[in-house]
Amino acid sequence: DVLSFSHQFLLTILFDACKDALKLKIEEDNVLEILCASRVFSAKDLEEICWKFVDHSASEILKSENFLSLEEEIVLEMLDRELNIEEVQVFEASLAWGKYQLQKANNNNPGFLLLLLLFQI
Repeated sequence: DVLSFSHQFLLTILFDACKDALKLKIEEDNVLEILCASRVFSAKDLEEICWKFVDHSASEILKSENFLSLEEEIVLEMLDRELNIEEVQVFEASLAWGKYQLQKANNNNPGFLLLLLLFQI
């Protein structure tokens, strides 16, 4: 919240302090949230640190609930990176992400799943 506030009101010193604090708090269970926030607020330095953490800890991060709810753009960018993980694990995580997204879309629009399957053939 403070990061958002400082960005919105152009409080550069506070914004930088928030980024520095977040850099020290990055862990497997919060890195994806911090990554998403860094992209929203154009905090490239924080984003790069998050990506390096993801590259190194991909095995656990790709198994997380937070991974399943990521936006497609971030998932695709993640899959283009040199992750410290076996390809089969990347495939399994991608499959889990896709299934989760289909279930989420299916809950909102029952015809969507059928339509998506038809276009995949």
